[in-house]
Amino acid sequence: HKPNINLAEVRAAIRAETKLLISYCNADGVGTRRIIWPLVLVFYQDAVLLAAWCELRRRLRHFRLDRVIASQVLESDFQGRGEELISAWEQRFKDATVPSVDA
Repeated sequence: HKPNINLAEVRAAIRAETKLLISYCNADGVGTRRIIWPLVLVFYQDAVLLAAWCELRRRLRHFRLDRVIASQVLESDFQGRGEELISAWEQRFKDATVPSVDA
C-alpha cells in the first residue's frame, strides 16, 4: 500500500514539530479530520504508520499513512513538546509497534 501523503513533508513536520491537518479514513471506512502532532514514522513491509499526538482524542495514536486521504502542514507548532511525547510513545508503544531486530 503506497502512502497517499508526502513522506518528505511528514519528515519535515516531525523535525520542525509542526502540526498536520489530516483527512483520515479508519479501517471501517469512517472518515475524520484531525489535527495531529507527528512524532515517529514506523515502516512495515506492507504499511507505514505515523505515531502522533491526536488533538481530537487527546492522546497518542497511530495512523496508517495509506488511510490518509489528504494532509496539510499547519502554521501552528508544538515546539519543545516532541521529545517528551516521543519518550511517552517509547515507554507505552514502541515494543508493540516496532519489530525487534533480533526476531
